[in-house]
Amino acid sequence: MGLSNSPYLNEYESAFLNALFQDTTSYFYKEKIDFDFTNKKVYFYCFGERGKYYYFDMQKKYYENNMSGSCCNGTLYLFNDEEKKLMDGYDAAILYWQKVLYSKEKFFNFKQRRKKLKNLQ
Repeated sequence: MGLSNSPYLNEYESAFLNALFQDTTSYFYKEKIDFDFTNKKVYFYCFGERGKYYYFDMQKKYYENNMSGSCCNGTLYLFNDEEKKLMDGYDAAILYWQKVLYSKEKFFNFKQRRKKLKNLQ
């Protein structure tokens, strides 16, 4: 898991995230989240641009240490077809180790600003 920073999940990553989020409800979704990560494009973001590799590395270390200490599963954002266009085709995003809970709108604005900055470099 997490051997590459490809936004497309492999079989093991999909299975892990399906198990991790299977009984999840969150601030954004009042009922249980019904989402299958299989063959999905997922944006991982930790402030500091750590990405997918760091997310799965953090999860592995947590479980290898018998679940001692703290582990952040992150906040799951699911995108509809219109939102996917704003997110360059991503089906979902997981933001982790963040101090602020962003609404989708604020997250989209943040993502668009980051994209413009990268294009200027």
